[in-house]
Amino acid sequence: MRILFIGRFQPFHSGHLEAMRYLSRMGDVLIAVGSAQYAGTFRNPFAYAERELMIKAALDEAGMPFLDIVPVKDIHNHQRWAEHVQASIPAYESIFTNSEIDRRIFEFAGERVMKEWYFERERYEGKKVREALAAGKGWRELVPPAVAKYLEEINAEERLRVLKEKGPSGESE
Repeated sequence: MRILFIGRFQPFHSGHLEAMRYLSRMGDVLIAVGSAQYAGTFRNPFAYAERELMIKAALDEAGMPFLDIVPVKDIHNHQRWAEHVQASIPAYESIFTNSEIDRRIFEFAGERVMKEWYFERERYEGKKVREALAAGKGWRELVPPAVAKYLEEINAEERLRVLKEKGPSGESE
Protein backbone atom coordinates (compact mmCIF):
# COMPACT_ATOMS: atom_id res chain seq x y z
CA MET A 1 0.00 0.00 0.00
CA ARG A 2 1.22 3.50 -0.80
CA ILE A 3 0.53 5.96 2.03
CA LEU A 4 0.61 9.74 1.73
CA PHE A 5 1.90 11.43 4.88
CA ILE A 6 1.02 15.12 4.64
CA GLY A 7 2.15 17.84 7.01
CA ARG A 8 3.92 21.17 7.21
CA PHE A 9 6.87 19.74 9.17
CA GLN A 10 7.74 23.12 10.74
CA PRO A 11 10.08 21.58 11.92
CA PHE A 12 10.22 17.80 11.48
CA HIS A 13 9.93 16.56 15.08
CA SER A 14 10.04 13.26 16.94
CA GLY A 15 6.28 12.81 16.59
CA HIS A 16 6.69 12.87 12.81
CA LEU A 17 9.46 10.28 13.11
CA GLU A 18 7.24 8.03 15.23
CA ALA A 19 4.47 8.38 12.65
CA MET A 20 6.95 7.39 9.93
CA ARG A 21 7.95 4.30 11.92
CA TYR A 22 4.31 3.32 12.19
CA LEU A 23 3.42 4.11 8.57
CA SER A 24 6.45 2.36 7.07
CA ARG A 25 5.31 -0.89 8.70
CA MET A 26 2.00 -0.51 6.86
CA GLY A 27 3.30 0.34 3.40
CA ASP A 28 5.43 2.63 1.26
CA VAL A 29 5.36 6.23 2.46
CA LEU A 30 5.23 9.28 0.21
CA ILE A 31 5.79 12.52 2.14
CA ALA A 32 3.95 15.70 1.12
CA VAL A 33 5.27 18.94 2.57
CA GLY A 34 2.31 21.30 2.76
CA SER A 35 2.40 25.11 2.67
CA ALA A 36 5.55 24.58 0.63
CA GLN A 37 5.62 28.16 -0.62
CA TYR A 38 5.82 29.71 2.84
CA ALA A 39 8.84 30.61 4.96
CA GLY A 40 9.98 33.45 7.14
CA THR A 41 7.10 33.65 9.64
CA PHE A 42 6.81 32.15 13.10
CA ARG A 43 4.14 29.72 11.86
CA ASN A 44 6.22 28.76 8.81
CA PRO A 45 9.84 29.62 9.62
CA PHE A 46 11.55 27.10 7.37
CA ALA A 47 11.59 27.03 3.57
CA TYR A 48 10.59 23.88 1.73
CA ALA A 49 14.23 23.01 0.96
CA GLU A 50 15.13 23.27 4.66
CA ARG A 51 12.23 21.03 5.65
CA GLU A 52 13.19 18.52 2.98
CA LEU A 53 16.76 18.44 4.36
CA MET A 54 15.48 17.94 7.92
CA ILE A 55 13.21 15.09 6.87
CA LYS A 56 15.91 13.35 4.84
CA ALA A 57 18.48 13.72 7.63
CA ALA A 58 16.13 12.34 10.29
CA LEU A 59 14.95 9.42 8.17
CA ASP A 60 18.47 8.58 7.02
CA GLU A 61 19.72 8.64 10.63
CA ALA A 62 16.85 6.34 11.67
CA GLY A 63 17.33 4.03 8.67
CA MET A 64 13.76 4.73 7.58
CA PRO A 65 12.69 4.16 3.98
CA PHE A 66 10.41 6.53 2.09
CA LEU A 67 9.32 6.83 -1.53
CA ASP A 68 9.74 10.54 -2.10
CA ILE A 69 9.30 13.99 -0.57
CA VAL A 70 7.17 16.37 -2.61
CA PRO A 71 6.13 19.99 -2.08
CA VAL A 72 2.46 20.97 -2.06
CA LYS A 73 1.51 24.63 -2.14
CA ASP A 74 -1.33 25.82 0.03
CA ILE A 75 -4.29 27.14 -1.96
CA HIS A 76 -6.36 28.45 1.00
CA ASN A 77 -9.50 26.73 -0.24
CA HIS A 78 -10.83 23.84 1.88
CA GLN A 79 -13.34 22.83 -0.79
CA ARG A 80 -10.61 22.30 -3.39
CA TRP A 81 -7.78 21.14 -1.08
CA ALA A 82 -8.20 17.38 -1.56
CA GLU A 83 -8.50 17.79 -5.33
CA HIS A 84 -5.40 20.01 -5.36
CA VAL A 85 -3.36 17.46 -3.37
CA GLN A 86 -4.52 14.60 -5.59
CA ALA A 87 -3.43 16.55 -8.68
CA SER A 88 -0.05 17.46 -7.13
CA ILE A 89 1.02 14.06 -5.81
CA PRO A 90 1.75 10.68 -7.40
CA ALA A 91 -0.97 8.08 -6.81
CA TYR A 92 -1.52 6.79 -3.27
CA GLU A 93 -4.07 4.51 -1.60
CA SER A 94 -4.31 5.99 1.88
CA ILE A 95 -3.52 9.26 3.61
CA PHE A 96 -2.19 10.10 7.07
CA THR A 97 -2.26 13.55 8.66
CA ASN A 98 -2.36 14.86 12.20
CA SER A 99 -4.54 17.79 11.10
CA GLU A 100 -8.17 17.29 12.06
CA ILE A 101 -9.26 19.73 9.33
CA ASP A 102 -7.31 17.85 6.66
CA ARG A 103 -8.63 14.54 7.98
CA ARG A 104 -12.21 15.76 7.54
CA ILE A 105 -11.53 17.29 4.12
CA PHE A 106 -10.01 14.09 2.76
CA GLU A 107 -12.70 11.88 4.27
CA PHE A 108 -15.38 14.06 2.69
CA ALA A 109 -13.57 13.71 -0.65
CA GLY A 110 -13.84 9.92 -0.33
CA GLU A 111 -10.19 9.32 0.56
CA ARG A 112 -9.13 6.46 2.81
CA VAL A 113 -7.79 8.34 5.84
CA MET A 114 -5.76 6.43 8.40
CA LYS A 115 -7.05 7.06 11.90
CA GLU A 116 -5.66 4.02 13.68
CA TRP A 117 -2.75 5.80 15.34
CA TYR A 118 -1.89 9.25 16.56
CA PHE A 119 1.38 10.48 18.01
CA GLU A 120 1.54 12.39 21.29
CA ARG A 121 0.21 15.65 19.89
CA GLU A 122 0.27 17.29 23.32
CA ARG A 123 4.03 16.75 23.41
CA TYR A 124 4.99 16.84 19.76
CA GLU A 125 3.21 19.79 18.25
CA GLY A 126 5.09 21.97 15.78
CA LYS A 127 4.03 25.16 17.54
CA LYS A 128 5.43 23.88 20.84
CA VAL A 129 8.73 23.02 19.17
CA ARG A 130 8.86 26.50 17.59
CA GLU A 131 8.06 28.11 20.98
CA ALA A 132 10.86 26.10 22.61
CA LEU A 133 13.27 27.10 19.83
CA ALA A 134 12.37 30.78 20.31
CA ALA A 135 12.95 30.41 24.06
CA GLY A 136 16.24 28.63 23.42
CA LYS A 137 15.49 25.69 25.70
CA GLY A 138 13.83 22.29 25.76
CA TRP A 139 13.55 21.84 22.00
CA ARG A 140 16.34 19.30 21.42
CA GLU A 141 14.37 16.58 23.21
CA LEU A 142 11.45 17.15 20.82
CA VAL A 143 13.31 16.57 17.54
CA PRO A 144 15.46 13.73 16.18
CA PRO A 145 19.22 14.24 16.74
CA ALA A 146 19.89 14.88 13.03
CA VAL A 147 17.25 17.63 13.02
CA ALA A 148 18.71 19.15 16.20
CA LYS A 149 22.12 19.26 14.53
CA TYR A 150 20.68 20.92 11.42
CA LEU A 151 18.69 23.45 13.46
CA GLU A 152 21.86 24.36 15.35
CA GLU A 153 23.78 24.76 12.08
CA ILE A 154 21.24 27.24 10.71
CA ASN A 155 20.92 29.09 14.05
CA ALA A 156 17.22 28.30 14.26
CA GLU A 157 16.94 29.54 17.85
CA GLU A 158 17.84 33.07 16.77
CA ARG A 159 15.59 32.87 13.70
CA LEU A 160 12.59 31.79 15.77
CA ARG A 161 13.29 34.37 18.47
CA VAL A 162 13.34 37.18 15.88
CA LEU A 163 10.26 35.87 14.08
CA LYS A 164 8.34 35.58 17.35
CA GLU A 165 9.24 39.17 18.24
CA LYS A 166 7.94 40.33 14.85
CA GLY A 167 4.55 38.87 15.71
CA PRO A 168 1.90 37.38 13.46
CA SER A 169 1.95 40.03 10.73
CA GLY A 170 2.27 38.42 7.36
CA GLU A 171 1.68 34.92 8.68
CA SER A 172 -0.24 32.51 6.54
CA GLU A 173 -2.64 29.83 7.60
